[in-house]
Amino acid sequence: MSTSYKTKLFMDSGKEYILNKHPEDLVEQFKNQDGDLINSFIQFEGLIINPSHVSSLEYIEEVKDVRYDG
Repeated sequence: MSTSYKTKLFMDSGKEYILNKHPEDLVEQFKNQDGDLINSFIQFEGLIINPSHVSSLEYIEEVKDVRYDG
């Protein structure tokens, strides 16, 4: 079996995005060097957002069966 981690990102506007990142990694990208939330546009995975407009994150774990026919 293999596991992939995804995060559903909810914006204040109601838009939702699914990203191929673990929520903790995503939160780290939202912070500056001092650990404060970035209040400007950032880009990743073809998406440009302002982290200060993220209302919540939802963790999605996908487990896939990998079958070996041998």
